Amino acid sequence: MFTEIKTFVEAFLQAEADAKNAQNFPDLGKMRSTLQQLNSFCVNELHNTFGILPQTELESLEHYSKKQTSVPKHLAKISQYQHDTYGEVFLAYVWTFTQYVCFAIIREDGAWKIVQRFELSNDSWRTHQHGKRVWIQTGGQDIFAFDNFGSFVAAERFEKPWHDVEMMEDFILEK
Repeated sequence: MFTEIKTFVEAFLQAEADAKNAQNFPDLGKMRSTLQQLNSFCVNELHNTFGILPQTELESLEHYSKKQTSVPKHLAKISQYQHDTYGEVFLAYVWTFTQYVCFAIIREDGAWKIVQRFELSNDSWRTHQHGKRVWIQTGGQDIFAFDNFGSFVAAERFEKPWHDVEMMEDFILEK
């Protein structure tokens, strides 16, 4: 099952990078089609919430010459849970050098869908929970609290977020 979810997550991450990169060129059709592809991985509540908005008109040409190329985020870990209501729930932990994100994935109408996005709080969001950063929901449906995905089944690890101690702590945990 991890192979199927890993393939789904990697395709989503590539679609996200493709949609961001389409913003680098003055082509509204490409912008719309890549954003539509990105949105197809998610529930409606997450559409257009990845820093890419639908464009109705082009910017000046110099706007496009200053853009940088996006690469897919790194997949750190996938955790599997069994939930009484939703059945199999998968958490996909992904990272960049400045961000650690977790996507909750369930099967909806026969297809895998990202239903919630959580981000590990950064220093400006730091809470008073033992001085540690916490997971904050930043989009999607209000289905799960971060500590309530059901019974933990297993985790598979892929690429270590070696640059951040707190991210590494989370990477190692059996959750």
